[in-house]
Amino acid sequence: MSKEQKNAGDYSLLTTPYSVPLRDRGWGALLTWKSGVSLSHVKPMAAEQETVPEIPQHSAAHAAPAPVWLQRLSLVVLVLFCFYIGGLLAVLPWSPRYWSENGWVMAHPMVDVVVQQGWLRGVVSGLGLIDIWIGVSELLHYRDFRG
Repeated sequence: MSKEQKNAGDYSLLTTPYSVPLRDRGWGALLTWKSGVSLSHVKPMAAEQETVPEIPQHSAAHAAPAPVWLQRLSLVVLVLFCFYIGGLLAVLPWSPRYWSENGWVMAHPMVDVVVQQGWLRGVVSGLGLIDIWIGVSELLHYRDFRG
């Protein structure tokens, strides 16, 4: 085995899964310090030996905005979701069928004591009203982004 083949063999042990030499990433000094292996005798790999192409970097600044119809559809879905969940959270704590006479809550007496407190009903209803307000706010402040 020639010295070049031996160096190529040593070099292949010091590469990443993407076939990018560790020396090019600035890890050479760290490897020399940790393992005692010096990379000074290693030659860089030839371009034709690269087996894995580099992964392209996509920047969010260059991404095209979503179509206007998709933006508007997502607004409608968000507003309907906020109204539905907010309405349930605002009304259900005051409905005896779903809150006071709930079979699961009645089967767990410790949970029933906490659930029957008025302050907890108020907190849950308040969260529902906040959720409805979020839906209204999104609806009022909507603007198309056309990039």
